[in-house]
Amino acid sequence: MSKGYLDNYTDLKELIITNPELPIMFMCSDECSNPDYSWSIGSAKAKIEYVLYEKCLSDEKIYTSEDDLQEDLELHYYEEHDELTELQQEEAVREEMKWYEDKWIKSIIVYVEAY
Repeated sequence: MSKGYLDNYTDLKELIITNPELPIMFMCSDECSNPDYSWSIGSAKAKIEYVLYEKCLSDEKIYTSEDDLQEDLELHYYEEHDELTELQQEEAVREEMKWYEDKWIKSIIVYVEAY
């Protein structure tokens, strides 16, 4: 007899057992919230990723991709620092990316979607 959605959590259990020192973060899709129900079953996929938990650009945002961080920094410098030349903006983004290099934290990330 198959346990269905219960089988989806095997990878999470294995990651926790083999990496007990890592923090765990749950990332839920917007499909998981439904005002008609208090709780709903979700399917989840877990994996180890590096995550940036820092407050960036005055937003409380979590990054799982350096590309996303760089894109936000580029947009910030384009919109907020138009007094800088394009080369100065690029250099400022490179410098900020360097500052964040050692701030990424190895974590177990659980991506949850509506089942």
